[in-house]
Amino acid sequence: MLLLAHVGITLGVARALDSPLGARVLKPSAHLYGRIDYRLVLVGSMLPDILDKPTTSSRAFAHTLLFILIIALIGLYVYQRRGRSGMLILSFGSFLHLLLDEMWASPTTLFWPIYGWHLWGFAPGDFMELILMIIRGLKTNPQALVIVGEIVGAIVIAGFILELFWRKKTSVFIKTGVIR
Repeated sequence: MLLLAHVGITLGVARALDSPLGARVLKPSAHLYGRIDYRLVLVGSMLPDILDKPTTSSRAFAHTLLFILIIALIGLYVYQRRGRSGMLILSFGSFLHLLLDEMWASPTTLFWPIYGWHLWGFAPGDFMELILMIIRGLKTNPQALVIVGEIVGAIVIAGFILELFWRKKTSVFIKTGVIR
């Protein structure tokens, strides 16, 4: 997936969970209803790419369940000690990022280091094989799903922005990240 799909779909899922129906379904977390910092949802939706792409140009440590687990455990600790849910929200957005990237199709990366210490299943000097794998993937992988995801993401983002303006909550959102 690309930027609009990651941001828009994650934003849509967070909004659905932050609705009155979502609060009823998720009773244990109902106390977060109306208090989700959507700025952190937006950052979390792209955090794996923000961390991995500049350093590896691919999916690496931030695309592993270990990364999500570390953020979530830190988030639980901070939430229990100080009542702040920011790291939990980041882990939620990052977890949805992994789902949208279909990381289950890359178990070596997703479950790293269980399958070995080398990310992508390559030895450190085996970059030519990695490049060939990427080229083969471009030939065989149709981009239709990516385009559909980008369109859905753009629609959700546009709806979110329109809602902010319509409800005159833009400044509240920018200051607090919360929509009420």
